[in-house]
Amino acid sequence: NKARNVSEAREAMKRLGMRPQNLLLVDDQGGVFYLRAGKTPRRPSGRDWTAPVPGNTSATGWLGIHPLDEMVQVLNPRQGYLQNNNIAPDALFAEGNLRAGDYPPWLFNDRPGRLTTRGRRALDVLSRARDWGFDEVKAFATDEYWHTTPTWQLALRHAVREQRKRYEALSPAARKLVERVLGFDGQAREDSAAVLKLFFGRAEA
Repeated sequence: NKARNVSEAREAMKRLGMRPQNLLLVDDQGGVFYLRAGKTPRRPSGRDWTAPVPGNTSATGWLGIHPLDEMVQVLNPRQGYLQNNNIAPDALFAEGNLRAGDYPPWLFNDRPGRLTTRGRRALDVLSRARDWGFDEVKAFATDEYWHTTPTWQLALRHAVREQRKRYEALSPAARKLVERVLGFDGQAREDSAAVLKLFFGRAEA
């Protein structure tokens, strides 16, 4: 809490006093730091540490504690940004990520490449952001775009094309619903009628 920049914060983290969690730090000097924090034991190789192991033998005993330098981390990335929306450590950037295989599984502690929709949206925007000001940051912070909308629309267009007779047999109201979903701009505004139709359609899929 008293650190004045990323370097001082990273030095403080060497005490390994924080519980396991993703930590993102940025200072006013241009420093950027990501750490998968948490005091983590070194473990013997040759065991499946995702399953129970015998505790009555020294063969499964800890081999000390991993120092901070061995933990999953990124300092001052060339991409110029960091994002973590409950995603795996190798999905911080649109490209140029660290490699899960460079770390023991118990340190990486996630499914390689795992992404959430929030993470995908953040990567889509941040990887293209250039010279942002306050207005751009505010717009992104209050963004209402549903990142998966084009995928659902692509599937619906395919269904309409492949099942044309069934589509034409629908009632006028049902066809209008399909047209609204296909014309939805992905922005989940409170006055959007299409957003509810897409939401309920996804729930039924």
